[in-house]
Amino acid sequence: MKFLKNFGWLLLACMLLGIWLIDRYVFIQTPNIHYPNFGISIPAGYSTHGIDVSKYQKKINWESVVNMRDKGQRISFAIAKAQKELIEWISILKETGMK
Repeated sequence: MKFLKNFGWLLLACMLLGIWLIDRYVFIQTPNIHYPNFGISIPAGYSTHGIDVSKYQKKINWESVVNMRDKGQRISFAIAKAQKELIEWISILKETGMK
Protein backbone atom coordinates (compact mmCIF):
# COMPACT_ATOMS: atom_id res chain seq x y z
CA MET A 1 0.00 0.00 0.00
CA LYS A 2 2.85 2.36 0.84
CA PHE A 3 4.30 1.76 -2.64
CA LEU A 4 1.05 2.90 -4.28
CA LYS A 5 0.92 6.02 -2.12
CA ASN A 6 4.51 6.94 -2.99
CA PHE A 7 3.92 6.09 -6.65
CA GLY A 8 0.93 8.47 -6.68
CA TRP A 9 3.07 11.35 -5.36
CA LEU A 10 5.82 10.56 -7.86
CA LEU A 11 3.30 10.48 -10.70
CA LEU A 12 1.82 13.82 -9.59
CA ALA A 13 5.29 15.39 -9.36
CA CYS A 14 6.18 14.14 -12.87
CA MET A 15 2.91 15.51 -14.26
CA LEU A 16 3.49 18.93 -12.68
CA LEU A 17 7.06 19.00 -13.95
CA GLY A 18 5.83 18.08 -17.42
CA ILE A 19 3.22 20.85 -17.39
CA TRP A 20 5.83 23.37 -16.26
CA LEU A 21 8.28 22.28 -18.99
CA ILE A 22 5.61 22.45 -21.70
CA ASP A 23 4.53 25.90 -20.54
CA ARG A 24 8.11 27.15 -20.36
CA TYR A 25 9.52 25.75 -23.60
CA VAL A 26 6.62 24.92 -25.93
CA PHE A 27 4.40 27.94 -25.40
CA ILE A 28 7.12 30.55 -25.70
CA GLN A 29 5.71 33.73 -24.32
CA THR A 30 6.42 37.09 -25.85
CA PRO A 31 7.43 39.88 -23.50
CA ASN A 32 4.76 42.38 -22.54
CA ILE A 33 5.04 46.15 -22.80
CA HIS A 34 3.22 48.06 -20.09
CA TYR A 35 1.38 51.22 -21.14
CA PRO A 36 0.67 53.19 -17.93
CA ASN A 37 -1.60 55.73 -19.64
CA PHE A 38 -3.75 52.89 -21.03
CA GLY A 39 -3.56 50.90 -17.79
CA ILE A 40 -2.71 47.64 -19.59
CA SER A 41 0.15 45.41 -20.68
CA ILE A 42 0.20 44.25 -24.30
CA PRO A 43 2.42 41.58 -25.88
CA ALA A 44 5.30 43.17 -27.77
CA GLY A 45 5.08 43.28 -31.56
CA TYR A 46 1.58 44.71 -31.94
CA SER A 47 1.35 48.10 -33.62
CA THR A 48 -2.43 48.56 -33.45
CA HIS A 49 -4.21 48.89 -30.11
CA GLY A 50 -7.91 49.05 -29.34
CA ILE A 51 -10.40 48.90 -26.52
CA ASP A 52 -13.47 46.83 -25.77
CA VAL A 53 -16.37 48.90 -24.50
CA SER A 54 -19.72 47.98 -23.01
CA LYS A 55 -22.57 49.55 -21.12
CA TYR A 56 -20.64 49.05 -17.88
CA GLN A 57 -18.23 51.86 -18.80
CA LYS A 58 -21.22 54.22 -18.68
CA LYS A 59 -20.25 57.50 -20.36
CA ILE A 60 -16.96 57.36 -22.28
CA ASN A 61 -15.05 60.52 -23.07
CA TRP A 62 -14.20 59.62 -26.67
CA GLU A 63 -12.18 62.78 -27.24
CA SER A 64 -9.80 61.77 -24.45
CA VAL A 65 -9.60 58.24 -25.90
CA VAL A 66 -8.70 59.65 -29.32
CA ASN A 67 -6.03 61.89 -27.75
CA MET A 68 -4.47 59.19 -25.53
CA ARG A 69 -0.81 58.53 -26.31
CA ASP A 70 1.70 56.28 -24.59
CA LYS A 71 5.17 55.36 -25.85
CA GLY A 72 4.18 56.56 -29.32
CA GLN A 73 1.08 54.34 -29.43
CA ARG A 74 -2.57 55.33 -29.51
CA ILE A 75 -5.96 53.65 -29.28
CA SER A 76 -6.97 53.25 -32.92
CA PHE A 77 -10.18 51.23 -32.68
CA ALA A 78 -12.98 50.29 -30.31
CA ILE A 79 -15.04 47.13 -30.17
CA ALA A 80 -18.62 47.35 -28.97
CA LYS A 81 -21.31 44.69 -28.63
CA ALA A 82 -24.04 45.25 -31.20
CA GLN A 83 -26.92 46.62 -29.17
CA LYS A 84 -29.00 49.75 -29.24
CA GLU A 85 -26.10 51.71 -27.75
CA LEU A 86 -23.98 50.87 -30.78
CA ILE A 87 -25.72 53.42 -32.99
CA GLU A 88 -25.04 56.07 -30.36
CA TRP A 89 -21.36 55.09 -30.08
CA ILE A 90 -20.84 55.07 -33.84
CA SER A 91 -22.13 58.62 -34.17
CA ILE A 92 -19.89 59.76 -31.30
CA LEU A 93 -16.88 57.99 -32.86
CA LYS A 94 -17.50 59.71 -36.18
CA GLU A 95 -17.71 63.08 -34.46
CA THR A 96 -14.36 62.57 -32.68
CA GLY A 97 -12.51 61.22 -35.71
CA MET A 98 -12.09 57.56 -34.75
CA LYS A 99 -12.75 55.06 -37.51
